[in-house]
Amino acid sequence: MKKSFHKLLKPTVFSLAIATSMVSFTPLTMAGTHFQWNPFQPESGQRHSHPKTFHHLASFDVMAGNGSSVAEIVDVSPHGGQLIYTDSDNKEIGFVQIINPAAPEGLGTLAVGGEPTSLAVVGRWVLVAVNTSESFEKPSGKLVVVNRRTRSIVAEHELDGQPDSIAIAPDKKRAVIVLENERDEDLNDGILPQNKSGEVLIVLLTQNPKRWDIKRVDLSPVAAEAYAGGDLEPEFVDINRKNEAVVSFQENNHLAVIDIV
Repeated sequence: MKKSFHKLLKPTVFSLAIATSMVSFTPLTMAGTHFQWNPFQPESGQRHSHPKTFHHLASFDVMAGNGSSVAEIVDVSPHGGQLIYTDSDNKEIGFVQIINPAAPEGLGTLAVGGEPTSLAVVGRWVLVAVNTSESFEKPSGKLVVVNRRTRSIVAEHELDGQPDSIAIAPDKKRAVIVLENERDEDLNDGILPQNKSGEVLIVLLTQNPKRWDIKRVDLSPVAAEAYAGGDLEPEFVDINRKNEAVVSFQENNHLAVIDIV
């Protein structure tokens, strides 16, 4: 299968997420506003073969501490005092205070009305991509905006498909959401094309989350070049400081760079 790459400039028309299969996570280098800790210095009585190496600081069991089932995608607040993670099994997101990273404290969970597939933090807002699909044939989802300080939902935006990833631009002015609309691997051995093609969305992050504008990216140049372009399945996105979003289309063996400004 041919590997391909495409760059989209000025389409007509989102933080780093850490995945884990465990039900606990370990803060290593995150320091709070008043807690100072040098990750390159070993704890008392410990020795490391390399002077710059991480060592275990603390663990937080999301099952015992927050009543969660899993912790999958996690992001951190701007000043490093709070972790927010997805729990797709319980259709919730969870909150953990790490002002003192050596003593993480569970702050509870929040139901988001569907399966959270990804999240990203910008300021006080947590942008949660939520899958509400009834079936592979009828993909649907929504963007849920949460105030992480009050741990409450402040806005919801319906999406015309199943979201899989979200990223925030470094300048905090935009987010990008990918709608995968994933295939049914049991249908025709998972061969593409199947359902309606996936999409890439740009969210303009104005002050009021209820008024955020969401625009579609024209993916026709990608569809023309990618394998099985009639059924694009964008899966992951990240954004550089040039406001270029790099989107992977795993099933289509393709990458696209999109100017989101």
